[in-house]
Amino acid sequence: GAPALKDSGKGQVVLLHKALIEVIGSFPIHNQTIGDCVSHGWGLGVDVLKAVQIVTEKRQETWAGEAATEVIYAGSRVEIGGGRLGNSDGSLGAWAADWVAKYGIVPRGKHGSIDLSSYDGQRAKSWGARGRGVPDELEPIAREHPVQTVSLVRTYEEARDAIANGYPVPVCSMQGFEMVRDSKGFARPKGTWPHCMLFMAV
Repeated sequence: GAPALKDSGKGQVVLLHKALIEVIGSFPIHNQTIGDCVSHGWGLGVDVLKAVQIVTEKRQETWAGEAATEVIYAGSRVEIGGGRLGNSDGSLGAWAADWVAKYGIVPRGKHGSIDLSSYDGQRAKSWGARGRGVPDELEPIAREHPVQTVSLVRTYEEARDAIANGYPVPVCSMQGFEMVRDSKGFARPKGTWPHCMLFMAV
């Protein structure tokens, strides 16, 4: 975590998703169809970060579109991970972090002959297979939209301080949870569940 952020989120209530709603008019629902949760967590994280920057820093940039999760999925698995996961679904959060920082993201939309206007889990699976990867013509587009800084967050306090300063936190772990909430709204830790999600409120 960055020392300058230490304890800056203590006592704050921050809801980063409100910036995304302000910029695009709604909160996007991702209907994940294969085991590509890492790309959804990271893609939404990048989208929230862009929206926060547009709203809070009054940047003049326009909204280019949501991040195409298929690109993050394939890039993290193949270009970064080297195809080590074979043909099973999934990726690693660290690989997605490397992809968005070293290559960047591709906004949803039509790019030449490739139409990424809407999510396609089978496209993600195909591109994420060993020996495939992100089509070469998309890599220059990704490099126009890199994430400038990616930091490892290890504690609640670091996550709290990051979120309070406008930085969403994709969380990739093996921690499982019960599928019911207790009287305070918490799902108790139980078992294992390889999954990625996004923390964007504190």
